[in-house]
Amino acid sequence: MQPKSFLIALLSCCFYGISAQNPTVSATKVGNRIDITIGNQFFTSYHFQPDEKYPFFFPVNGPVSGGSVTSLRNGEYPHHSSLFFGCDLVNGGNYWQEGLERGRIISIGARILEGRGERIVIADECIWKRPDAESPIIDRRLITVTAPSKDIYQIDFDIEMEMLTDVTILKTNHSLFSARIDPDLSVKQGGVMINAEGKETEKGTFGAPSPWIDCYGARKTGTEGIAIMQHPSNKWYPSPWFTRDYGFISPTPMFWPENDKETKMKKGEIIKLRYRVLAHGGTTQQAGIAEAFEKYKNEVRLITLDPGHFHAALVQKTSYPDVSPNVFVYAPAGADLEEHLKRIEGYNTRTDEPTKWNEIVYRGADFLEKMLSEKKGNVMVTAGNNGLKTEYIRQTLSAGIHVLADKPMAINTADFEKLKECFDIAQKKGLLLYDVMTERFEITTQLQKAFSLIPAVYGEQQKGTKDDPGIVKESVHHFFKTVSGNPLLRPAWFYDVSQQGEGVVDVTTHLVDLVQWACFPGQIINYQTDIELLDANRWTTAMSADQFKASTGFDTYPDYLKKDVTNDTLYVYSNGNIFYKIRGVNAKVSVIWNYTYPEGGGDTHYSIMKGSKAHLIIQQGKEQNYKPVLYIQAVASNTNAFEKDLLTSLKTVTDKYPGIDLKKIEKDKWEVIVPAHYHNGHEAHFGQVTENFLKYLKEGALPAWEVPNMIAKYYITTQALALAKSKNDK
Repeated sequence: MQPKSFLIALLSCCFYGISAQNPTVSATKVGNRIDITIGNQFFTSYHFQPDEKYPFFFPVNGPVSGGSVTSLRNGEYPHHSSLFFGCDLVNGGNYWQEGLERGRIISIGARILEGRGERIVIADECIWKRPDAESPIIDRRLITVTAPSKDIYQIDFDIEMEMLTDVTILKTNHSLFSARIDPDLSVKQGGVMINAEGKETEKGTFGAPSPWIDCYGARKTGTEGIAIMQHPSNKWYPSPWFTRDYGFISPTPMFWPENDKETKMKKGEIIKLRYRVLAHGGTTQQAGIAEAFEKYKNEVRLITLDPGHFHAALVQKTSYPDVSPNVFVYAPAGADLEEHLKRIEGYNTRTDEPTKWNEIVYRGADFLEKMLSEKKGNVMVTAGNNGLKTEYIRQTLSAGIHVLADKPMAINTADFEKLKECFDIAQKKGLLLYDVMTERFEITTQLQKAFSLIPAVYGEQQKGTKDDPGIVKESVHHFFKTVSGNPLLRPAWFYDVSQQGEGVVDVTTHLVDLVQWACFPGQIINYQTDIELLDANRWTTAMSADQFKASTGFDTYPDYLKKDVTNDTLYVYSNGNIFYKIRGVNAKVSVIWNYTYPEGGGDTHYSIMKGSKAHLIIQQGKEQNYKPVLYIQAVASNTNAFEKDLLTSLKTVTDKYPGIDLKKIEKDKWEVIVPAHYHNGHEAHFGQVTENFLKYLKEGALPAWEVPNMIAKYYITTQALALAKSKNDK
């Protein structure tokens, strides 16, 4: 791995819940050390002098006293250098105790990557060396310092150890990340040492696996302490701790190897470890150490994979409190990637509520393999080439990473079978696989569902017939449009149905989802018993060469599109409809793609749900100024009685959606009046979907109905395509 690419890619672990009121953090390089200041108070120095045994931090000043919570080289143990990383008995060398000739960890040169702001970031690369011996390890470390509050100073220490040869570490109590506590805070002088399980002192904590240990004690200016946390992603987590009442704590896996003799690692093996250090005021409870660990443990780190569609950027149009601002992007070099980064930069630099995303980009043909090997994040977001997406999902889940995928997750029957395998993998590994269903958050759709759940208003769902379905969802989209205020340049492959998917398996995903979500809320749909496919059709939209250039920036059609070009006109199978039964209810979904919309227009949606008492109709045409409007059309003969029931039932809706009202426009028809603030726009719905996903992630599971209903949804769309194509082939 190249040092530069690693150092950029490792930027993942800063604290992200910092408010504008928190002090500025700054870093200054002074010779072979970097001094770090928080507000007006000196916090720590990272030392990497060439005559030292290893790099270390000292002092590590507390936020209350301004004095160090660690100590440096006391007489009894001169090799304890405050806060440091090292190891003894590595291929016969000693990279821990005094004696430079026995082994040293030598900094190649620490660099400040971010020197002032809400955080500072330092990158360093260190070679493990001793005379007349092959270097066993090179490590690459990233240090992020923040101040989550005035009473907590935080160091995130991330290290990647690459084995330069086969490595054997004999059983040793001198290993990895360690802190020598200042005597004021030690158990011997009246301080407290406590782990996550509430065990105290050396007797209770020595050899006990635990996520964290905190040491605190009384000082003249108040109580102060230091905690070390090990991240759950670490190898050997939770590592047993080597502790001493005189003031020493270290998560030390090498003292408890599996075979009780040694730990072996192969040449080329990479070990990634993450630690968080909190210098804090107050006791463990007062400082909220347990809560801070939960935040550390649950932090979400996004990966964006091959972002060929603008939906990938829309996930990041807003910030989320439990998501790191550092996003790892893996993609081939090219226009798709640059357009994605430009959109993110636009969100970061806008005047109104700018985001603070930090895109850490890997460009290369091996982007997928790189992402899978590095595993820098725990949630992969994918929106791009749909022909590749299902395999991306499968490999990502197999690597133990959650997936938030733009629709569609399958564009043909072969993909559908692979998608079922993906859900099996996710279940076995305890992972979430979720697709981005933005239309559930469109307000008129939500209100249509809400009114359909009121029997006094809707009655019973009508089953309808194939020619007169009980529920209809239709959508009209446009190739040339604006996104976030800018003209949208689509990738040329978007018009290749083998890569993008045909219309009947793309946008219809949303429509089929809404049928299930609105008509059968919270219910599990079994695709093998609850679905009957009746008919499906597909047809093309024509696009001239000039229109193609305007929407893609390409002067000519790529070779892979020439199969769809006749007389310099591109014909795209972007349109389709599906007729099917779901639990006996006849449903129709259809999608149409035009080149562009009329002035003042945009993508439109039409929907009708037919109940025994009323039809719930969404229209979005010129008459509605191209804005979706929900109408309630009474079908009962006694409209006076219906009106009374409708007005009485309105409170059920307004309890959840305050401000909603009704306007009678005909003797048997009402317009649902929706306050403007509910119309937050399609782009905002991506943030709402993501917030839902993050909630499910925190809970550890999707609702029970989501996975079977996703499977049912993609069964319908992919089988419909197969049926429609078979008709065209006749």
